Amino acid sequence: MRAERLPGLFGKIPASEPNLEDMHEIEGWCYTSATPSDKTAVLFISDLDGFVSTIAVVSDVAFIRQPSLCARTPRVHAGLATVSGIRLGMSRTQVRSILGRPMAADSWRDGIESVKREPLTPALNRRLGWEGNRATHRTRLQKVVVWYEKDRVIGFEAEEFSQEGSSPELTGVSNKTSE
Repeated sequence: MRAERLPGLFGKIPASEPNLEDMHEIEGWCYTSATPSDKTAVLFISDLDGFVSTIAVVSDVAFIRQPSLCARTPRVHAGLATVSGIRLGMSRTQVRSILGRPMAADSWRDGIESVKREPLTPALNRRLGWEGNRATHRTRLQKVVVWYEKDRVIGFEAEEFSQEGSSPELTGVSNKTSE
């Protein structure tokens, strides 16, 4: 999704502070629940091309470095979930039954990666601005990090990267999928 669509979907960011500079100086947008008792926050980070590449959901806005930059919206609430069903408050066992065994884990987080390869159509190549159908495949690397407190989900982050090329191989990445 293009980052410029976020204000239309979630509401305008406060005019005095139009964007959020993340710890890596990447532009992002922050939204919190409009319900005063719900402290849920969502952080969207965009890549250099203006697409949302990372979405992080946390149970407490206090986890956000600059909470004053967050806009309130009724679209953010504690019931938010990933497409696969990961949501705040789940147990570690529930998360692992959905995502599988993590590639990296410790007492407070799990890290899961998956690699998906798909053929590129001529129409998609044209949309990417590539003449002559140079790319034949797209390789998508998806990463999910889930944070826990007392074995309950207090936050999760999903990132997606893609690479187009003439070969379905992405150097240095395993072929294993976790979902």
